[in-house]
Amino acid sequence: MSASEEPLVPMSASEEPVAAVNHPGAPRFSHARASAVVFGALAAAGVLVGALWSVIAPGVHGAIADTRDNGRVFVHLGTQADNFFIGTTMLMGMAAVVAVIASAAAWQWRAHRGPIMAGALTLGALACSAVAAGVGAVLVRLRYGALDIAGAQLDEGHRIKYVVQAPAVFYGHTEAQIAVSLALAPCLAAMVYMFCVVACARDDLDAWPPAPTPTYRAPVAASPVEGANSTA
Repeated sequence: MSASEEPLVPMSASEEPVAAVNHPGAPRFSHARASAVVFGALAAAGVLVGALWSVIAPGVHGAIADTRDNGRVFVHLGTQADNFFIGTTMLMGMAAVVAVIASAAAWQWRAHRGPIMAGALTLGALACSAVAAGVGAVLVRLRYGALDIAGAQLDEGHRIKYVVQAPAVFYGHTEAQIAVSLALAPCLAAMVYMFCVVACARDDLDAWPPAPTPTYRAPVAASPVEGANSTA
């Protein structure tokens, strides 16, 4: 190729250089299907989290006693009331750990990186927390039963009966308290995925389909021709 010749670059109809990108094979799953898989996996993980929590969560020990005026009172023993907070924190913490691991694993699914996957992780982590709370609440209810202060049968000759109360799955009974309880896992899942996005060097996150990367040629300076008259 002589000095005056330039390398050919594919041009579009608008005289813009066409991207030169090597397209690897397309992924087997679509973005929507991959997101559904992630959402379903997180929801299923919530069942396991709730079941495990129901086994390891501490119960709340208390006592039911008769009063002199034939009434009933219930008190928690020592600092046992703190187990309500501890149990809820354990449940939401376990769901948060699952959400963080799922975010890191989903980022490795390179072809499906992007906002759809981020949304699936966030909603999936929320579903994980909700399912874990529901399953855990049912299982601890079956394990400890319902606390019936008025109907508790005290042994003859005893005015006190020791009972174990089921731990709580939420920090409270109001809508705001339930929302705060469930929000931890999805917030952490979104934050972890956001950090992965920020740390990625490519604008397209190296996902499918790859963004076009225009290839521009470097300008080639032509060498002067000997004896040429510049005023001709």
